[in-house]
Amino acid sequence: MNRRQALAALSTGLLLYLVGCGSNEPSSAAPGDETSAVTLRIATYDNEAVLGGILVNHFAQAVHDLEPTITVESSYEAAPDEQATIKLIQAGNFDLGLVATRAWDLENVDTLRAINTPFLIDSTELLDQVVASDQAAIMMNGLSKAGMTGLAILPEALRHPFGTEASPLGLEDYQGATIRSPHSNTTWDLFSALGATPMFEENGYTIAESQFEQAPAPEGTGNVTFYAKADVIVVSDAAKTKVSASQLDALTEAAKATRDWAIGTFDDDAAAAGKYCKNGGKIAAAVPADVETLKNAAAPVIADLKGDATTAAIIAAIQELKTVTTAPTAVTACSTQSKASLLNGTYRWDVTKEALIEAGVSDPTALNDVPSINRATLEDGTFNLTYQQTEGPNKGDTHELHQTYEFDGETFIIHWSQEPTNCTKAKAKILQDGSLEFSNVVECAADQASLVLDQAGLRVWKKIK
Repeated sequence: MNRRQALAALSTGLLLYLVGCGSNEPSSAAPGDETSAVTLRIATYDNEAVLGGILVNHFAQAVHDLEPTITVESSYEAAPDEQATIKLIQAGNFDLGLVATRAWDLENVDTLRAINTPFLIDSTELLDQVVASDQAAIMMNGLSKAGMTGLAILPEALRHPFGTEASPLGLEDYQGATIRSPHSNTTWDLFSALGATPMFEENGYTIAESQFEQAPAPEGTGNVTFYAKADVIVVSDAAKTKVSASQLDALTEAAKATRDWAIGTFDDDAAAAGKYCKNGGKIAAAVPADVETLKNAAAPVIADLKGDATTAAIIAAIQELKTVTTAPTAVTACSTQSKASLLNGTYRWDVTKEALIEAGVSDPTALNDVPSINRATLEDGTFNLTYQQTEGPNKGDTHELHQTYEFDGETFIIHWSQEPTNCTKAKAKILQDGSLEFSNVVECAADQASLVLDQAGLRVWKKIK
């Protein structure tokens, strides 16, 4: 299936919904055959410098270029949040608005929820294709409940978790945490399902869901994408009475032109992540098992969304498109970060006397040091080892080593001192649960005694934190 066929497939089986419920496309029967000059006001919660504000600015200019009789006056940061922005438009304070799709479920508009389905849209390419497809009209159709007509859905960015102190990785990082997230029934249900308490304040949180362009916390998780943020440009029913049919058509064309401009102009997730890193942010990756655990925790929220037939059909259509869209390559670290950070965590392994003897160790001093419980904390190239003897003449003794390590994505090197040959190398494989499995252990210098010791210890390190 090619891309054009895939886009067409998005509407297959759903056109009956448009026929039965009415299209959201502005009617060509708008009042007024005569085109008179008119000034319309557009509101957005976003400020002028972020993507939402940039979209409003581009839309206003596009309207003027297409229909000089219309002047669009833009009001940035018009309200304290997205729902309040909707209320201002409904009250007649503004004629137009740019509001994130996630906020409309607070006004009982259910048809836009599919675009914010947890873990569904996970690439910039997929987001761009969805907003430009026939699905957009179906999703905007429900805006009539709020007294609005949707002109176009515009792409912004993928939404990731960001930590104030560390990148959120596994489910345990969310349980009991306070997470900053703009209010939405769908997204707040997601974070509640993960065991977190959602809120939308400037302070008092340990995790924030945001996007790389404007993340409020310094530690991001690049391979966890909660959902994609998109915005919808709306015109109120009252405002439609102020314009002629041709002017209403111009507003629609300007919104679509702005959507197409955003698709061709805005950074994809990888480019946005690069700028985040350049500005001092750090990015980590959750291990595959943790990502699956997060998705499993979100399953009840997704099932609830699919309980609505229209939403379920849209989700299925997006999933179909996803199968023919290039799979995303998640950003798992800043290019300025060493890949050593991929191993960040605390690991445990036990060494027994039998294991040492099997490895060929015969030195009585070495054999008296076991069995032992070993813990290593790896962080950005630093290696802190603690081992405690559990039997024998030295039972209870605890020793610590503080060294450095390297990791290039495949080879793990422990530097035991500043002497370049005083090191141990091994192939390291990151397992599903984040544990490390070692193979091909060698000493940087030909030291057989050290080699057999390291071969006994460098087997599997169980990740415990």
